[in-house]
Amino acid sequence: MAESNYKVIFRADGQSNQHRITWEEKCPIQLSAVQISRDTTTSATFLQVKVKNISNDPIVSIAAALTIEVPDKSDEAMPLEYLDTDIPAGTEKTLKPQRLTHANITSCNLVIRRVDFSNKTWHSTTSPKPLPQRQALSLSPKARAQRAYALSLGENDEIVNGAVQNHSGWWVCACGQANISRTTCCKCGMVKERLLDTENEQDLLAEYNDRVDDIYEQACDLSKDDASKKELKKASKLFTSIKDEKDSAEKAKGCDERIQSISSAQSRKIRRGIITATTSVVALGLIIVLGTFVIVPNVKYAIATSYANSGQYEDAIAAFEELGNFKDSPKRAIQCEVDACEIQVRNALESDNYDEACKSAQTLTGLDGGWDRLEPIAEAAAESFMQQQDYEKASTWFAFARDTESRMDARYQYVMRHFDHDDLTTYNYLKELSKNNYKDSSDLYDQLYKWRFEFGITTSKQAIDQNTWENSDGNNRTGVYAFAKATSGPLGHDARITIIVKIKEHDKESKYSREKWRDMPERSITIEGTGEVCFAEKAIGSLGGSTDYIKATFYDKDTGKYLGEKEMQCID
Repeated sequence: MAESNYKVIFRADGQSNQHRITWEEKCPIQLSAVQISRDTTTSATFLQVKVKNISNDPIVSIAAALTIEVPDKSDEAMPLEYLDTDIPAGTEKTLKPQRLTHANITSCNLVIRRVDFSNKTWHSTTSPKPLPQRQALSLSPKARAQRAYALSLGENDEIVNGAVQNHSGWWVCACGQANISRTTCCKCGMVKERLLDTENEQDLLAEYNDRVDDIYEQACDLSKDDASKKELKKASKLFTSIKDEKDSAEKAKGCDERIQSISSAQSRKIRRGIITATTSVVALGLIIVLGTFVIVPNVKYAIATSYANSGQYEDAIAAFEELGNFKDSPKRAIQCEVDACEIQVRNALESDNYDEACKSAQTLTGLDGGWDRLEPIAEAAAESFMQQQDYEKASTWFAFARDTESRMDARYQYVMRHFDHDDLTTYNYLKELSKNNYKDSSDLYDQLYKWRFEFGITTSKQAIDQNTWENSDGNNRTGVYAFAKATSGPLGHDARITIIVKIKEHDKESKYSREKWRDMPERSITIEGTGEVCFAEKAIGSLGGSTDYIKATFYDKDTGKYLGEKEMQCID
């Protein structure tokens, strides 16, 4: 069979100047690319379309209208149906190619007419327009730097220099992407409210000055006279981050000079140790030759030392352990384990064997002095992962570096780029960050994972799902049932809550009694996860006869917090 060779005869996308993509306001589907390709052998022509779901709900199917231009003929319109497309919220998808009847097509125009969700449908009501354009945000350099910091972005990122455009039912992100009923942008993942909160010049300048003062004070504390090499490195890094403020550049230079001085002193100490070890090996050779005055444990100790100095750590460990408690043999054996483990960590990181690096690093933390040897390696690895924007790995290695602040920053940056309710890593990170009151993590947690509910009470004839009542006890057709649905909530083992329903029934006045309210037995509703309608295990009461009114109040069982209430009246 001959191999097909396709030629693109028409293409429209967001970058094309010749053919522009259009979009109808509030349409949940945005066209990413429209292309017509022709098989150069058979002349078979196909329409290829890539679309993006810019809404917050999965899309089931799409209906569109295609108008094509053919030379020497009038424009021809044809309907298109894309059934069972299943496009998750915020994602792009290439639709199934559609074969066209004409081969000599010069241009086309595709318009979305209908979008079907599982529980609703959007219909076109007006003509599409060119895609909305990104709106620039004018900020001073310091305000721009503060916004970049607040958004965890580089200062030259287009998002930092963009403004949010609010419209009725939709909005345009600072990156230029339109969004429908979303709290985060479907393109860049930025949180809408966070973008809006970082657009005011004066607020940003005030935050910038406060941040500079905090960094300067922290760096000064770290660079005190008795500061360690690690503390000086952190101080230098902090001073450098605000090098244009106060005397930070000068202080960063001073820290670097002190670091160099400490490193030189350590190098001299190491060289003295090597010279001593070399001398010991030479002396060992002379002793072996002379033989007469050799003391066996000393010989074995010297051999073990030579193994250690030459990097033969397994042999050195075995030799030192064989010596038992002779001199400092136990300590030297542990030291060799530390040296060997450190090399394993370095080699694993250099070869991108991440799992092995973590395993060796964990082993190193359990050895005497291991943490101190691991910290500089872990800090360098974490910084490298941050540059690669691999924030999960950066978080792990900042933990090995015992740098809590940087670890939280890595986790925060992961959250900002994966602001998705269903991302378990985002949930776990936000849960920890909010407990530590890190930046605005508590607000972000509430946006995604705070319990939110819809409540209702209904009779069996009005039930949301009639099948719910097939196995109910008795034949009381006037029973009233309470239900709840969590529209938002935590994930994992935390995604469970029990709601207590307190009920009051009202009896109208009759010739036998005056009107009164009666407390009825409480009911409970157990909810696990979001999205599913859950009913109380039994009816909360009944309407009819003397009972003309029922009221249900919903509470969190564990905290007693009031959640909402619903009422129902019997209409004769």
